[in-house]
Amino acid sequence: MGERMIIVGAGALGLAIAERLAAKAGRVIVVDQGLPGGGTSGTSFGWLNANAKVPRSYHRLNVDAVEVWRRAANDRATAPWLHLNGRIQWAEAVAEIGELDRATAAMRAWDYPVESITLAEARRLEPDLRIAPRAEVLLWPSEGFLVPPPAIEWLVTRARSSGVEILTAAPVAGFGVRRGAVRGIVLEDGSALEADHVVTCAGRWTESLLSTAGVHVPLHSATPGSPSLGLLGYTTAAETRLARTITGPGLSVRPDTTTGRYVLQGIGLDHLAIPGESPDPGGEVGRELIARARSLMAGFEAAHIDEVRVGYRAVPADRVTVAGWAPGIGGLYVVATHSGWTLALHLGELVAREVADGTVEPALADFRPDRFAAPVAAAVVESRPVH
Repeated sequence: MGERMIIVGAGALGLAIAERLAAKAGRVIVVDQGLPGGGTSGTSFGWLNANAKVPRSYHRLNVDAVEVWRRAANDRATAPWLHLNGRIQWAEAVAEIGELDRATAAMRAWDYPVESITLAEARRLEPDLRIAPRAEVLLWPSEGFLVPPPAIEWLVTRARSSGVEILTAAPVAGFGVRRGAVRGIVLEDGSALEADHVVTCAGRWTESLLSTAGVHVPLHSATPGSPSLGLLGYTTAAETRLARTITGPGLSVRPDTTTGRYVLQGIGLDHLAIPGESPDPGGEVGRELIARARSLMAGFEAAHIDEVRVGYRAVPADRVTVAGWAPGIGGLYVVATHSGWTLALHLGELVAREVADGTVEPALADFRPDRFAAPVAAAVVESRPVH
């Protein structure tokens, strides 16, 4: 007790870790170059799942993390924006059905819950779906979604109620190092903050920030065609009924339950994302997204795309979460993942134990940053909602 902790990054992970650390350490400060949730966490599909996440230890970490969110659903404050009511997925073309069957078999082998349902059952759950009679339809009952902006507000409130200080508009330039250990951070304005330990949850800025301390944790760069970039479309209000996430041919959709809008992620469109650009809602991407939505669901006829955002995933070079002490230097703990929302609460507890209590958590054994001591070849990442 009584230690000083600094968290770099006020996204979902940083805020969740800070709140748990505050219960164990003396003073916890979260530092961010912008506002809470201003990075990837704020522009995210918010899909909570362990689907197709490999290797098995990574899958298991996500399974456990969704259960932590399920317990959080008992908090009244999460009710408007946290929904763990399953996901419906279907495929219609022969090739797509075969691909879905292979992916489903892999998940069933790991005892991940999935149910084959009839067209009538799917329409009972979601009456406005447009599914061809030849389709194969699945229900993934353990999955769900959250709406990022109110979820960030909830995390901020929890953190501040636990005594966490949140310092915004404070870009971090590097670390204060003494005798081979990180003992604080240096801000871009030249000022410094001291700490006993620093935890980096800097998302897509992780690699460049850690390099200032000589630590190598490679991420996929945010370049066109990279798996680190994704596109999300936000509709105007639509006369459709949707209570859960759906994934149909070419599109994933979830309701934005706090605004009445819908969030669309077009499968195979992410290569059109250009860093730093805000796509025209009426342009190529927007027109394609709304056309796909109309083909999958009734009620989108009068709706249109109100906004298209570029989302930035923090994708480690091998696609697997990073969580552990930085190699070669003391006092610096690293967290980076493209499953930030799914893992936030679970990693918050696990990381807090390792940092404040000095424990070694078996669940994190396969995710240590020292695996990048040798160069790692870039891996292909499938097109998935930014989550």
